Amino acid sequence: MSSTKLRELIKGVRGCKTAAEERALVQKEKAAIRNSFQDEDSEARARNIAKLVFIYLLGHDTDFGQLECLKLITSSNYTEKKIGYLGLTQLFSEKSEILMMATNRMRMDLQSGQNYVIALALQALGEITSADMCRELAPEVLKLMVSGNTYIKKKTALAASRIIKKIPELTEEFSEKVGPLLEERHHGVMLATLGLVEDVLNINVAHKKIFKKNLTLLIKVLKSLVSNYTAEYDISGVVDPFLQVQILRVFRQMAKGDEAISDEISEVLALVATNTPSNKNTGNAVLFECVTTILTIESSNTLRTLAVNILAKFLASKESNSKYVSLVSLQRVVRIDQATVQKHKNTILDCLRENDISIKRHALLLLCEIVNESNVKSIVKEMLNYLLISETDFLQELTLKICTCVEKFSPSRRWHIDVIIRVLTIAGKYVKDESVNNLIHLIAATPELHTYCVLKLYYSALENMNQDGLVKVALWCIGEHGIDLVNGKAKGPDGASMVLKEHEVLALVEKILNLVNVSESIKEFALNCLIKLYPVFNSSKDKIKALIDSQTTSAYLEVQQRACEYLQLLESEWDKVRAAIVEKMPICSAVTKDFANKPIGEKDVDDLTPLVKDSKSSSQSANLISSSVDVRKENAVQDLLDLDSLEPDQIEDTSKSGTATTTGSTTSSNLFELDFGGGGSVSKPTTNLSSGNILDLYGGGNQMQGGGMGVNFNAGGQFSNMQAFPTSGGLGMMDFGGAQINPTPVTTTTTKANSGFDLLDNLDDFGSMQSASNQNSNKNLTLTVFQDGNITVVFTCSKDSEDTTNINTVFDNNTGSQITDLVFQVAVQKHLKLTLNPLSGTKIPAGAKAGVTQSMKIQNTKQGEKSIVLKLKMNYKLDSQTISREATVNQFPQDY
Repeated sequence: MSSTKLRELIKGVRGCKTAAEERALVQKEKAAIRNSFQDEDSEARARNIAKLVFIYLLGHDTDFGQLECLKLITSSNYTEKKIGYLGLTQLFSEKSEILMMATNRMRMDLQSGQNYVIALALQALGEITSADMCRELAPEVLKLMVSGNTYIKKKTALAASRIIKKIPELTEEFSEKVGPLLEERHHGVMLATLGLVEDVLNINVAHKKIFKKNLTLLIKVLKSLVSNYTAEYDISGVVDPFLQVQILRVFRQMAKGDEAISDEISEVLALVATNTPSNKNTGNAVLFECVTTILTIESSNTLRTLAVNILAKFLASKESNSKYVSLVSLQRVVRIDQATVQKHKNTILDCLRENDISIKRHALLLLCEIVNESNVKSIVKEMLNYLLISETDFLQELTLKICTCVEKFSPSRRWHIDVIIRVLTIAGKYVKDESVNNLIHLIAATPELHTYCVLKLYYSALENMNQDGLVKVALWCIGEHGIDLVNGKAKGPDGASMVLKEHEVLALVEKILNLVNVSESIKEFALNCLIKLYPVFNSSKDKIKALIDSQTTSAYLEVQQRACEYLQLLESEWDKVRAAIVEKMPICSAVTKDFANKPIGEKDVDDLTPLVKDSKSSSQSANLISSSVDVRKENAVQDLLDLDSLEPDQIEDTSKSGTATTTGSTTSSNLFELDFGGGGSVSKPTTNLSSGNILDLYGGGNQMQGGGMGVNFNAGGQFSNMQAFPTSGGLGMMDFGGAQINPTPVTTTTTKANSGFDLLDNLDDFGSMQSASNQNSNKNLTLTVFQDGNITVVFTCSKDSEDTTNINTVFDNNTGSQITDLVFQVAVQKHLKLTLNPLSGTKIPAGAKAGVTQSMKIQNTKQGEKSIVLKLKMNYKLDSQTISREATVNQFPQDY
């Protein structure tokens, strides 16, 4: 026998600290209850069923107590019967075969004449009964609907709703009994009966003719609830909001598609809309149902305007639920009356700044519904402003809607182009290819704007190379109309001529090709751009050919094949037909028909704020061009170990400068998660273009020996993220920061991978680099190898022996905040052996000089033949922002 009381069981469960402990307690109690049932302990049966209900609510199996529930509902004790019916509604399922055994007992209770017992049976009937049970008990319910008191009548209405849902053919029979129940003054009876009416109309709307005679009574009741205050039914200043809502829902179903009923209830709807307070949730619930009813029925324009104004109040509320229901409702209104919704455009735009993503989505959908030719500029302008601050998760939806609105309603082609370029500049990664293609077709079909577009796209891409969509359009436009950049046709913002040099245009394409993790499609666009520029850039043919040739060993098969085919096209045998092959793309009339009738547009009317900084004079424009090219030249050697991307003269010039080249912004690429080779000779695969074997450009059959590992070395002196892996074809050996590493050589057959960032490619050529500024070397040397606004790194070098260099590294904090989580990594060439000691710490106090130090030793195995060149990477946190910096150190004298 289980002697535990329900209260004690609840307390015990709440005291469990783990799920396992709770399961053990429940299993123990279930075992005790099962033993009690086997002992036929009738005194504890009710208590045990109550505990089983609690255990069932916790999610545990309690099927063994079903028969005991049937025993309890036959009891003459009201308390036991009540617990029995409670167990019946909770522990049984509608499909349970045992449930049918309760049918006869429920019929007896319905006929008992005791109101409380009848109520128990009606509640169970409305909650759990099957279709067969409903059919058996329906006659008893029909009798009680007309003969019971108010307490029983509201229970019968709820039970009747269950019966007609299970047996729809009984709907008419129960509908005829509704009239007297609606005339009851008791609010509970009326509320339950209106729920029955709603269910009847959901099953068959034709039955509304039965309830038309009660329509006047319902209007009178609703007017009384709105106009007369009754303290008994007051909830937050609204008289019985539940009954008001239910009446409005019945009105909505009866008046839908019926103009006569709509006119009859219009007055009371206006009364509810104007007299219900909106400062509490109860009032808002009634108002929302009223608005929904007005928008569903055949209401007048005046009433509909009143409903929209109420929704606008919800929209301006600080409560998120009110905003949400308002936006959803307005989406229904805008299909009927767009002009009324447009009056609240600004309020809808404000919803884009909400934190709730569902509100932002519905606001965006609603904005797209109200956009037309007259307001597209103002709405798109606000959407562009929001695009600047939008979360990443919402950018794809927002960019899609902006592009869709612009493509449908743009007043001119120029404005259309300006807006899409702005979107591509801000969120080009998230713009769908369809919108990119549409912009290309639009530009192609508008020759009057070719020069304007190519100039704008050139500068936009120069400053935003991380936006894929923008880069694609820019490369296409430069390929088609790049000649306009160098022939003097391009005009600056002040109307003055802007002339670029051919090498400046090609520098942009080269920089795009050398981007880290550049996509295959962008490389394909770049190759198309180069082959189209070849016939018109007469002084840069060799450069174009070299850039195309650099992609013949690309990791992407399509890029590789395209590069090889384009190189073949550059042979002299194709001179006569090459220009015809690469001529400008023809206009696709099937695509351009949507904007064929749109005007070109005037600059003063349609131009947006320029994406690049405006120049006040042509000289300033020229300075902008010059400075951009200088930046390109400075950054051309930022990936010093990626020798495939550099011309020999560029390497020589950089080495003579005697300065470390650094990436000037935070980068997401991990420079050291690469393949490092070593330990054997390398035979780099060669490409035989004349053979025409496009698929054998990787030299996949070549064998090489080598192995390597990437290591991060932190201040604690421990290796982290260590991973051994085979080296890529043609790569040299690199030792990594930390203790000296001598990996076991392995033999692998490899293909060249990750051509977008071949960090160690052609590493053997490092030996040719010299630093002219340090030809007169000193045995003791101090070098500032990196410096920006945050941190300065200084090397103090000394010689242990002829081929060994000691380097003491000092880190200075140039900011007013503490630098934390400092990680310093060093990569060297295969002829160098590196021993790197741990950092003295990972934190540099604000403004500290020599706040952190580190020492390393480098042995040059080719002393006098090759100098020391290092690749550095630093990661640190400043003001909670993680920053990554890279630097190439090539200032060491030849004898170091």
